[in-house]
Amino acid sequence: MYIYNVMKKLIDYVSSMEDIPIAAAVLRDGEIISIQKNDSKNAIFHAEILAILDAASKLSTKDLRGCEMVVTKEPCPMCMSAIVLSKIDRLYFGARDFKMGAAESCFKLSQDPNLNHKVEVIGGICEEECKALLKSFFEKRRI
Repeated sequence: MYIYNVMKKLIDYVSSMEDIPIAAAVLRDGEIISIQKNDSKNAIFHAEILAILDAASKLSTKDLRGCEMVVTKEPCPMCMSAIVLSKIDRLYFGARDFKMGAAESCFKLSQDPNLNHKVEVIGGICEEECKALLKSFFEKRRI
């Protein structure tokens, strides 16, 4: 499945960086439109937000129906809200976030009946690799 190849590309992309190893890609028709990573210099510059902004700019629309997103970690409420508002069809993510995950772990914004768009969610893609990246990064920061 091509989603695994995209996730592997994201894992490779962030594994050598010294910032939080979270990356997101927006795809349309199996083609990558945007790949972005977290920018820890700003609290709202999460990979998902940056990828949505970049894809919307490249496609000249805020409506990303027909697009999918792949991200190394389950989106937080801010990012999941942006995914819903941009009308992305499907979300694939790696590591689950049992503290702030808003796709399925803590909150289910992807399927909230009060919102006007539902996002299909498939979690756990290359989950162990994504978890290991995050764990390693935060262990190094604590030393």
